[in-house]
Amino acid sequence: MTPTTWPEPFPDPVARPADEPFWQSVQAHRMALQKCAGCGHVRYPAAAHCPQCLSEAATWQQIAGTAELVSWCTFHRQYLPAFPPPHTVAVGRLAEGPLFVAMLLDGAPPDGAAGRALSIDYVTDPEGRVLPAFRQHPAGRDAKEEETQ
Repeated sequence: MTPTTWPEPFPDPVARPADEPFWQSVQAHRMALQKCAGCGHVRYPAAAHCPQCLSEAATWQQIAGTAELVSWCTFHRQYLPAFPPPHTVAVGRLAEGPLFVAMLLDGAPPDGAAGRALSIDYVTDPEGRVLPAFRQHPAGRDAKEEETQ
């Protein structure tokens, strides 16, 4: 993906100490999530215990960067200076399993687009902060197919 820049500064993320590895991986354009060392469950957001087996042991794993569109919402009112309307946000189910909410960079999908392939991209604001975002892929195609063409 080509780097995407954003014209306005993003608001500061509300970062907890447990989230630091996540934000470091996003800043590096290699998003990583916690993976339980006990059962292998990949979780988001970061947590002290696995919700599946309650293990405290976890590692951070780089994700594949692909997802399936679950839902989306287009905001027609501006709530933050960085996000003028219309501004679309999507819920995607990452290939690793967790649901993830992020900007949808190419606008609202057409009706019936649930299930459409998404990929993770990264958007950098003028102050150098990076946020993960989604990009859509045409119906019936995924990110890997598009990269080979």
